[in-house]
Amino acid sequence: MAALDVLQKTLQLLPVRGKGRFTDFLFQVLKPEELECHPLRDVTVWLDPDQRMERLMWAGAYERDLIGLFKTFLKPGMTVLDVGANIGYFSAIAAGLTGSAGSVHAFEPVPDCFARLQRNLAAFRWSHAYPYAVGATSGTAAIHFHENELGWGSLLNSTELTRTVDVRVIGLDDWAQQEEICSIHFIKMDAEGGEYRVLQGAAHILRDLRPVIAAELNSVCLGRDH
Repeated sequence: MAALDVLQKTLQLLPVRGKGRFTDFLFQVLKPEELECHPLRDVTVWLDPDQRMERLMWAGAYERDLIGLFKTFLKPGMTVLDVGANIGYFSAIAAGLTGSAGSVHAFEPVPDCFARLQRNLAAFRWSHAYPYAVGATSGTAAIHFHENELGWGSLLNSTELTRTVDVRVIGLDDWAQQEEICSIHFIKMDAEGGEYRVLQGAAHILRDLRPVIAAELNSVCLGRDH
């Protein structure tokens, strides 16, 4: 709806608190089936209003500091990895900022998220989506997630993660060798507690390519890795 598009663009610019609560109330009333947001002028990300994280994206209330880092650091021609890409919100922003001379590689193992990651990156031919979890070694493993918050997918199980599917796991060093990647400037990492294992599988990348890394870390998720 055109009115929702105008509202989204306005909310995104407003530096005020409470946008998430307002959005929750708004969509309880309107009940849209799908949303779109525009975190950059030429970037469109398609969203599911049933997912709270995605409602925050729509309102411009999601990870504002990380978006600011992307805008400050990423330049045309850079190579970016998005480990734990979810639906591709940050992958699409990275693709918009690095441009056609750049390269974005997004990894997402949860099937429902991966399908929408592909859709959200379809406009950027220099982006690549992989249906893999990223870990210390390559192989297969179970990914655990919650259907009401698909972005919580993790290789590390816990009681709040209620669904499980088997997925391919890849170490970033193995992947880089297979894809003949010789330059990585930036890695955004959100592996829901598995960040240390991701780093274990990227020893050569860290030593030889020395990318900047932005990782989401919290004690609840890190506590899963015993």
